[in-house]
Amino acid sequence: MILLGLNLTGLLRTSLTIPSGIFTRLKSIERKTLTPLIIGIGTFFLPCGFTQSMQFAALSSGSFYQGLMIMGAFSLGTFPMLALLSFGATGFSHSRFSGIFFRAS
Repeated sequence: MILLGLNLTGLLRTSLTIPSGIFTRLKSIERKTLTPLIIGIGTFFLPCGFTQSMQFAALSSGSFYQGLMIMGAFSLGTFPMLALLSFGATGFSHSRFSGIFFRAS
């Protein structure tokens, strides 16, 4: 993960690449209707520290409904910023600041 991060920021040049089979599969579902929804749901399970801390809080609550409320509040709380980042990326993708935006995000 550290090497990938350094490579993405341009601080280190390595030959890390995604296996071609994964990229081919992603390209084949790129234009389907439910793809954004599926990817959005999938990002909820990424090993992000904020997500893991909320999952831990939900599990440690000891109650299914209280855990449901914790995760629901977390989902609703992160949705506006993630949506702004997502729609902002489409606006910046063809601007002269696209390189800066994508490295920062």
